[in-house]
Amino acid sequence: MPGFIPTIIGTAHNLSPFLILLACILVVGLLVLKTSGKTGLLTPHAKKKKRPLGVDGLIYDATPLMTDWEVNFFREVKAVLSRDLECFTQVRYADFIQVSEDYDRYTRYNANKKIFGKSADFVIYNSRKRAVVLVYELNDSTHNRPDRMERDALISSILASANIPLIQVKPFEERDIRKDLRMR
Repeated sequence: MPGFIPTIIGTAHNLSPFLILLACILVVGLLVLKTSGKTGLLTPHAKKKKRPLGVDGLIYDATPLMTDWEVNFFREVKAVLSRDLECFTQVRYADFIQVSEDYDRYTRYNANKKIFGKSADFVIYNSRKRAVVLVYELNDSTHNRPDRMERDALISSILASANIPLIQVKPFEERDIRKDLRMR
């Protein structure tokens, strides 16, 4: 046993350049993996694909155009439309309503500003007459908020002034859509 200790020290002494080289290779390998974007021990989650920025420097996400309730209602409406009628969704009120030309430009502009950012859930359009004949609004629980009640009153009065009927539908309310359309 007396020669055993010097042998280990001598072997360890000969291994130290090898261990240093092995450690360097390991460090370089880990750095290459980390910078190459591959997932592994250093990156527990997959990297998200880079997306282009908007001109304003922000990233935008696509969102669904309609809720499940709106999709179901849309299907019900489409199923009963006659040949002359079309159903459009999420139509800006400013696209089919404007303040009368009887007013000056300043008054029209200020009045129209009130509806610029608002849209109708469903617009029934008669393509033969080229006219909106009915608007459906689906009023979920958010329409109980004071700001939404104010908005709904504004829209209701504007549509009445334009002689466009408005039907406000509550969740789970049964509608006879054929009857709604016959009355128009």
